[in-house]
Amino acid sequence: MMEAIKRGQGIGFIPDFVCREALEKGEVVEVLVNSKKPNLTLYALYPARHFVPSKLVQCIEYLERWFANK
Repeated sequence: MMEAIKRGQGIGFIPDFVCREALEKGEVVEVLVNSKKPNLTLYALYPARHFVPSKLVQCIEYLERWFANK
């Protein structure tokens, strides 16, 4: 969707982290700046197991913190 927006093929409703760089470069402009935007919901899907590898747990926790700060 971001590429279509850059090509001037329309407008889109996309998360900030997707368009931040294009906004900073002036490739796109934000419309409806003062509108209320819904929170992004992110799910981590992995095989059901009794043991979840610690690397996976650390990755999920990192992503939770990263998205919470954005």
